[in-house]
Amino acid sequence: MQQPLSDQALSIGQLLARLRQIYQPDSKALSEALHTSYTTYLKTERGHRELSFLMALRICEFYKLDLYEFISMLSDEELGRSDLSVIKAQLQRERKKAQRLKQ
Repeated sequence: MQQPLSDQALSIGQLLARLRQIYQPDSKALSEALHTSYTTYLKTERGHRELSFLMALRICEFYKLDLYEFISMLSDEELGRSDLSVIKAQLQRERKKAQRLKQ
């Protein structure tokens, strides 16, 4: 097993960015290995898209990481947070509520 990439726990986006920074993969090779576009990968890295389990497995395979090692680098907050779809739905409900209160 490789040395830990970081002594601190990271978010998924931070971890993906750190892996990309350390290994500096060719964007085409990374896209092909993950079976997705590089743009989609960057959206996941930036927190605009959820990381699927299948993509996590492909990332581990691409970077030759053990899945447990990948998970162990994530913060407790990241592992305990709501899915992005739930967060977006909550924000939308709050905006609608604020609009109703203005009227």
